[in-house]
Amino acid sequence: MNPANKDNSRLTVKEVYQEIGANYRQFLGWRHSILALYATSMAALGTGLVWLYQAEEGQCLLWVVGFLAGLLLTAALYIIDDRNRELCRICLQSGQACEQDLPVDIRIYTRLSCEPHRQERTHTWVVTWLCRIVSVTMFFGLFWALWAWWWGCLGRCTLKAF
Repeated sequence: MNPANKDNSRLTVKEVYQEIGANYRQFLGWRHSILALYATSMAALGTGLVWLYQAEEGQCLLWVVGFLAGLLLTAALYIIDDRNRELCRICLQSGQACEQDLPVDIRIYTRLSCEPHRQERTHTWVVTWLCRIVSVTMFFGLFWALWAWWWGCLGRCTLKAF
């Protein structure tokens, strides 16, 4: 028995369809919020790395930590976006199933699931390539910082010399 529905009646297809729509909009909003949080975090990290670069004596070990943090943030973005993408896909499939039982002319979820442009450059495509590019950059930065730290007498290096 559903505690919110004391008379044991079931939701209508229209109510379920409306709930799916509300969930889908919520998940799409999360996708943009996650990307904005990632961009803000990476900007803060980049600002910190620039500040370290401009310091008199570079802290190479902190550069290593900074690049590792960038890799972790990128991995977190990809994992969270992947999970959110799956929730959006479930909403699309559920909405498409509900549209079969509703007398509507405009089948939004069916069109969203079947349109050919969905296979091209989507939010998922952008996030995936962003994560790939940033990950490669962070790996190179990490190896460069480790190299500078190692050859700079274990932390007494100045990165401006490189």
